Amino acid sequence: MRIAATLEAPSEARRVVVAAMAGCPRDLVGETELLVTELVTNAVRHGGLSSEDMIDLSIHVRSDVIRVEVAEGGPGFDPATALQPDREAVGGWGLMLVSRVASRWGVTRGTPNVAWFEIDLPR
Repeated sequence: MRIAATLEAPSEARRVVVAAMAGCPRDLVGETELLVTELVTNAVRHGGLSSEDMIDLSIHVRSDVIRVEVAEGGPGFDPATALQPDREAVGGWGLMLVSRVASRWGVTRGTPNVAWFEIDLPR
């Protein structure tokens, strides 16, 4: 799914999650919505994108894992430094949340940059 890099992108991404995960348990959908919101918001706020640029959102639901990828053409970031937010700051905690909720997550820097996460499904 391609989403314009606007302030509406996070809510549009949540709608995509709900549609892609129809039939999945509501708590799992909610966790996925939360993490997608964080990654898409980061792309919009920190990706150096204009409102004409696009963010690519991929959601893969398999029997054992959900994998989400958010790709954009910005400069990318170092995930190690992103996991050290300023404790006095109001923002900057999104990737810490992703690291706590997701089973795995990471960043592939390049053209495009891809932030991704996986949530293992119960057997």
